[in-house]
Amino acid sequence: MPPTDHPPVLCAATIVREDANSNAPFDIRAIALFTARRHGEDELQFELDHKAFGRGLPRKHILAGLAHRIPAGATLIIRGSAPGSHDLREALTAGTDGEADLGFIARQTNRVAIQVIDCPDEQIENLANRLDLRLPRQGALLAERCRHAPAEAQALWANFVCAFCEIQEARTLIAAFQAWHAIEKARPLPF
Repeated sequence: MPPTDHPPVLCAATIVREDANSNAPFDIRAIALFTARRHGEDELQFELDHKAFGRGLPRKHILAGLAHRIPAGATLIIRGSAPGSHDLREALTAGTDGEADLGFIARQTNRVAIQVIDCPDEQIENLANRLDLRLPRQGALLAERCRHAPAEAQALWANFVCAFCEIQEARTLIAAFQAWHAIEKARPLPF
């Protein structure tokens, strides 16, 4: 895909599932939604939404909440294997839990463009390190994976920017993100 502009509203989502060997395999335990909104040529507004869930909360309830947070007209990116030549909305309605999740989100957000980004772990890890984002370690326990879901969503957004935007635009967008991220890290923790 050739370089393109950053969409007016771009959301990156991460869904953390319970481990396959647990008592509740594949239950959704956390979501993170990172949203970047363009304002004019060179201004961005960032938002980060992170929610954790107890075991047994219905998947459709969690995904409906996520879909509700995605602004109309946004582009949603999520990590996974890209479907074949089928229509995305049709291809995502069956198969693995991830495909079913995207199918549900697609049905709930009919004005949202969904792009599945297939990229290697090393690429996301490299970007996260360069942007001072802490990803969960390889083989991390569920609590760590849930805690670091926002960093993965932010790294996915950065991956999109680096892969699909012109170099000068990518530099400007990443610089804006770094400034926002520094401010967010400096905020006191709520208790």
